[in-house]
Amino acid sequence: MNPNQLKNEELPRIKKVLNNFVIIKWAEMALVVTGLILIFYYRGNAEKIFWYGFGLALTIQVLILFIGDIAAEKRAKLYTTGLETFVNKR
Repeated sequence: MNPNQLKNEELPRIKKVLNNFVIIKWAEMALVVTGLILIFYYRGNAEKIFWYGFGLALTIQVLILFIGDIAAEKRAKLYTTGLETFVNKR
C-alpha cells in the first residue's frame, strides 16, 4: 500500500463519490415525487392506466435504489474514515 498514492488519488476520488451521493439522492427524491404524482393523478382514470402503472413502477424502483444508495454511502464513509486514519498515521 502506497500512502502517498492513497492520499493524492484515492482519498480525493472517494470524497468526490461521497459528494455525488448527495446529488444522486436528490435526483432519486425528485423521481419518487414524480412517480407519486403520476399515481395519484391517474389512479381513477382507466384510460390512462399506463401512466398509473408507470408511476407505481418508477416509485418502487427508485425507492429500492435509494435504500441501496444509503447503504453504499455508509460504506463509503467508513472507507473514507479508514483511509484518512491510515494516511494520517504515516
